[in-house]
This record gives sequence, structure tokens and C-alpha cells, in this order.
Amino acid sequence: MENLVKIGRLNKTFGLKGHIRFSIEPQFLSRLKKLEVIFLTTGNKSLPYFPDQIELDESGRGMLHFEEVKDKTAADFLVGKEIFIEEKFLKKRKAFEWVAHSVDTRVFQHSAAPFPDAACQPRVC
Repeated sequence: MENLVKIGRLNKTFGLKGHIRFSIEPQFLSRLKKLEVIFLTTGNKSLPYFPDQIELDESGRGMLHFEEVKDKTAADFLVGKEIFIEEKFLKKRKAFEWVAHSVDTRVFQHSAAPFPDAACQPRVC
């Protein structure tokens, strides 16, 4: 088995059939290939799980279901676990690629008033 990379977390169950809401860390969204197998840690072991349904939106939140999980009770045991995948299932990062989540996106509106002034207010975009 190759190196495992932590990419997210299982957040909470949804419904009675064992679906689980999850989140992926922003820096991995554009690099993800297909999630054929993910690893969850139990104690000091990493166990493979095979998703049979996955929905993921552009914000990194989604819902999945595993072949092995048949109901909500079984899914409850997985909530809170971190999601790992093999590094080979990530697209390689380009040398010049910036990590978008670490860039400050504040924009300042400035009026004709001299600086510093209450008219110069930060605005989050």
C-alpha cells in the first residue's frame, strides 16, 4: 500500500440506509481523481472502504454510502473518522499552483475621505 493522505472527515449520518455526510479539505478538491477506495483508521489500522454512491459539490461537502454499511446503526460507528486515500489517486500539483484557501480575499472600499478614516471599511468577497 502506498502513502495515505488525509483528505477529509465523515461528519454525520443521513437517513436510515447508512448514508454519511462528509467534507473534503479545499486543497484536495481540484486534485481528486475517482474515489474507488477510501481508508478509515481504527486504532492503528487503516481499513479500506468501497463507496458505491458518492455525491460531492464544489464546496467540498457531500454524501456517500459504502457497500459494507447496510443501515444507520453501522454508519454511526464511522462518524467522525478521518478520510484517507492513496496518494496515487490525487492528480499531481503543478509547481506554480497556489493553495487558494490560504490567500486572503478581503477587499477594501475607499471613499474620497483621507486615510485612515471610518469610510475605509473591509469587505469580504
